[in-house]
Formats: sequence, C-alpha cells, structure tokens
Amino acid sequence: MVITRADAQTREARENRTQRRDAAFSSGAQIVQTNFSAPDPAIGPYRVSLADNPEAMCGERLAPERCVRFQEVTPPVRAIATALP
Repeated sequence: MVITRADAQTREARENRTQRRDAAFSSGAQIVQTNFSAPDPAIGPYRVSLADNPEAMCGERLAPERCVRFQEVTPPVRAIATALP
C-alpha cells in the first residue's frame, strides 16, 4: 500500500499550488492525505478531492469494473459560538 501527502503545513493551500496534489493523484497511491478535503475560506480555494480527479480511481491501469466515481461532497460547516452578555 502506498500513502502520500498532497500538501504540507498549508503551503500549497495558501499559494493555491496544485502540483504536489496532482503528482499525488497520478502516482497511483492508494491513500492521499490532506487537511483540505474542502476549501478553507480563510486560506483560499485549494482543496484535494477525488471528485475533481476521476483518473485517480479510473486510470488506464484499472479495469472499468473496478472504477469508482465520486459525487461532490458537501463541505463541512464551521460554527463559531459566542457568549452573549
């Protein structure tokens, strides 16, 4: 099993650089780790999602019967609680 990382310490996300993410997908790794499965509005549009890259699961080497298609995932909602006076 091969595990790789798509980004490190928010560098790629802050600069919206996708080269490392794209290389992770094309490497054939079974697991691609990230902290950005959805964009973080405080940082920018960068995200890592197999829904954006069907070739990661359905590339040339995989037979059609093993092909997996992903639907768009709803991004997590962040809630901030405040104390009322």
